[in-house]
Amino acid sequence: KTIPKNSIQINAKEIYAEGDSVCFLLKAWAGGDECSPDLFLKTSNREHIEEILKTENNSLWIGKVKTLRLEDYALEILPKLGIHEENVMEELVLDTYYSKHLTEILKMDNSSIWVGRVKGLKLGWYAIQIIPKLIIHGENVMEGLELGAGKAEHLTEILREENESIWAWEMKALTLKGYAVGILPKIRIDEDSEMKSLVLDSYCYGYISEMLKTENNSLWVGKVKRLVLGGYALGILPKLRIHEENVMEELALYAGKAEEISEMLKAENNSLWVGKVKSLSLRHYAVGILPKLRMHGENVIEKLVLDTYYSKHLTGILKTENNSIWVGKVKSLDLCGRVIEILPKLKLHEENVMEELILYARNIENVAEILKTENKNILVWIGKMKRLDLGGFAIEILPKLGIHEENAVEELVLYAGEAEEISEILKAENNSIWMGKIKRLELIEYAVEALPKLRIHEENEMEELVLIAYYCVYIIEIRGMENSSIWVGKIKKLELDSCAIEILPKLKLHEENVMEELVLSADYLGILKTENKKILIWIEKMKRLKLENSTIEILPKLRMHEENAIEELVLSADYPGHITEILKMDNNSLWLGKMKRLELIQHAVRILPKLKFHDENVMEELSLGADCSEHLTEILGMENNSIWVGKVRKVSLTEHAKRIEDKLNFTLIAPNTQEENGGG
Repeated sequence: KTIPKNSIQINAKEIYAEGDSVCFLLKAWAGGDECSPDLFLKTSNREHIEEILKTENNSLWIGKVKTLRLEDYALEILPKLGIHEENVMEELVLDTYYSKHLTEILKMDNSSIWVGRVKGLKLGWYAIQIIPKLIIHGENVMEGLELGAGKAEHLTEILREENESIWAWEMKALTLKGYAVGILPKIRIDEDSEMKSLVLDSYCYGYISEMLKTENNSLWVGKVKRLVLGGYALGILPKLRIHEENVMEELALYAGKAEEISEMLKAENNSLWVGKVKSLSLRHYAVGILPKLRMHGENVIEKLVLDTYYSKHLTGILKTENNSIWVGKVKSLDLCGRVIEILPKLKLHEENVMEELILYARNIENVAEILKTENKNILVWIGKMKRLDLGGFAIEILPKLGIHEENAVEELVLYAGEAEEISEILKAENNSIWMGKIKRLELIEYAVEALPKLRIHEENEMEELVLIAYYCVYIIEIRGMENSSIWVGKIKKLELDSCAIEILPKLKLHEENVMEELVLSADYLGILKTENKKILIWIEKMKRLKLENSTIEILPKLRMHEENAIEELVLSADYPGHITEILKMDNNSLWLGKMKRLELIQHAVRILPKLKFHDENVMEELSLGADCSEHLTEILGMENNSIWVGKVRKVSLTEHAKRIEDKLNFTLIAPNTQEENGGG
């Protein structure tokens, strides 16, 4: 009490005060006009703020504040705070579980507490009732307003307000959770409002029972880019009135209980207007309302996601006829779990050209419907996708696809996390599943074992083949095969991860193949086994070679000749153990010959002194990237100009790598010339 008022200067990014220290801080602190701190105040004892409550409103100067969070009785001091008129608050958070914490504030007039400009406003539980009391700057643009309430009594006062009486200012995002969904009619949204996001989420019917009594299209929300409705809040969808010119980036609906969509299922099909929607996702019971939605006639869905675990989520929709659920034009369709069963029910626009189909089945029953004889046309349709992604038991439909000679599938991704998911595929003869011409093929985990079963067009030139097998158990069958027994034709880029590297000798490429890039990534050294010597010969012929983690250790094994073919070499190591053996080598002993581009990342930067380049080499670019000094351990202790890299047109050093520029010995060459214009 002896410390003078406004006598303490605090220069800190964050200030926390709890209990009786709240009163002390606000009386003694001289405010934050310059430092704009984050201020967090909390007290559960009213005695701690009684002295403050006797002061005049706006008398406790806090100046400029980035974040202000008040909890429990600390809420009562909000009217007493003096905030700079030019302050722009990043976030204002008010939260309390007890009504007694805001007794005095609720006695105040509406629009009586000045808070200025606020980007983000979060009110929780009883604190929601403060919102009519706030005065926010007239030109304020609020990035987000979030209100959450777990009990009906949290809204007692605010529900007495007139509808559309709470001005929402210019607001980019509105999130209402729990009982707070019920105050949506109280919020006034301008005619020309355009929100980036509107999220309504409630898991109790009581939260929205009154709203469901209102007329359809009675709640104006204007233009909305992203609309998310969860639980019982799904029932509000018919009540919302969306701007007729609105183009929604995303509409996401999810329901965990059948009763959450019971009212919507009573609606006529194609009766719930949602306009133009780019991304539509329906999860669990919400999948059942798909037939009820009506989209703009010219709408093109960029991505349609349907996801459900159980058949009970689809009880009604499975009774509909095939080709009866209109979805129009869809570019990407993602079906997960039992929802795959409704694929025959969907009707697309006759001019639709789907670019991507993703199917993930958790058990064989998920795809049983598609595999029925009467649904052969579905299989033919699937075979015409540009990009096809099959996961889990969905891989089992692969042999059934009616893929013709001039196959349209440009990219095929197969993922199997369990051996049983490819059991039927493995029974097929090698080279028996026709894939035709394909640009990109990615096989993950057990799906790698399907590679020998695929038959690729003899004239095919694959842009990229990616094989990922984190454990050797994923490739038991292939490891037992003879070398050069798996035909893959022409490949421009090959990427092998972990144990999949051991497949390299098994691959048979077209005799005229010129591979442009090889990427190897692993945390083990199985590739250095004696029986894998052919791999090394293969690697030496690459134009672009990328070695990650332990695969860097194969570098000394490569027989780089004087006129080396590798134009670009990228080495990346996450841990010191990945380069242990190379660091034991002498400096300038690891021959790389002529090289156009060299990139070293993280711990791989440490091997730079070990490398030796051709005397006449002119490197287009040397790129070094290090996030911390540990990536430069040995180099930092070396003499300046001691690491020779020769002639270079461009040197790129990022973050900590800039610290070793003086250690490099290079001659900088002007672009498109052979003239020297500088040095390192």
